[in-house]
Amino acid sequence: MSLNLNKSTFGIRNLYWMLGLAFFLFVVPSGIALRQRLVNKAEDVFDDVIAGDTSVLPSGEDPYHGNVQFKVNEMDVLASAAVTPTTPSYLLFLDRPGLNDVGRAITSSGTTTDIPPEVKGIVYMAIYGGSDFYILEDQFRSANRRVTSCYWEDFDQDGDDDFVAKLDLSAIGTPGQDQTPTVTIELPLADIDVASWADDNPADITDIATSESVQSVTWKLTGITAGDGAYITELYFATNDSRAGNDLKFEEVTISGGWATSSGCPTYFSKPIDEESQYYVAWYYKAADDREYHQGMRVWRRSNEPDTLYITANIRCTLETSDSLTVDLYLTLAQPDGTTTEVNDQVGLLAVTS
Repeated sequence: MSLNLNKSTFGIRNLYWMLGLAFFLFVVPSGIALRQRLVNKAEDVFDDVIAGDTSVLPSGEDPYHGNVQFKVNEMDVLASAAVTPTTPSYLLFLDRPGLNDVGRAITSSGTTTDIPPEVKGIVYMAIYGGSDFYILEDQFRSANRRVTSCYWEDFDQDGDDDFVAKLDLSAIGTPGQDQTPTVTIELPLADIDVASWADDNPADITDIATSESVQSVTWKLTGITAGDGAYITELYFATNDSRAGNDLKFEEVTISGGWATSSGCPTYFSKPIDEESQYYVAWYYKAADDREYHQGMRVWRRSNEPDTLYITANIRCTLETSDSLTVDLYLTLAQPDGTTTEVNDQVGLLAVTS
């Protein structure tokens, strides 16, 4: 009896302790900050395991500490030229940045700052490539050998994701050396163009038979300046039908043309990823946050590529005489400053009248 009572009391005490710890970590501000730090540290360890050690120190040598000059090489990849973005921002942190952390401002032309010994050569940079350029994350990773990992995170909780790079400077020099080493961050960028998009307003499809058929509709989009691009964070179709399979059912969607040739965007969708009823909507791409371009599909137009983007939808129709249906293509384009632009065009699907 005594043993069971002790076990029960021990269990209750443990439960109270765990509830108290959960309250501290998820409700108390200082606990929330501690929890985020622990999560960040765990993610850093995981990143290091995945990325591997990019700066192996010779045996017996200490990680570099002292002055380092940081520069940022801003390059328009599609134009193969140096550029000057509008309102870029480069902030250096001595630990993984979190809420209320204040970074050291770095200019693209060069800023020298001290790296203390306790960080063991590991620093972070929050990088904003300006309101008129996209950061090309895949090329950024491959262009910077001292970057061990990079990620998007709203660490300052302002509602917008920040691009953060983790750098290993431990083997950049010897502590106490006379010369100041230089770290140049290669920043591959793509010029945005979301204002010039136009479509060809495809003609309505008429006299569709009342027997089941598949109609193919192609929208032709033009207007991106050569050497520019954009990110699509939403691609969907809206109709005046009530639900999928009533009169219309969306099937395959393909993307083709000059803009898609080299940009790496998806070119085939076998079916919608989501559908809505009442007014039938079929989603083919749906970013968690349509304002965050890094969650979107990249399309660009290289200087030698045609000014075309074709979006073709196959739509299974089961119409009755004189049915009149509309199909709207919707694209949401996200910009680096968190604003969006919408492209929309409608086509009619009309059944035979008798």
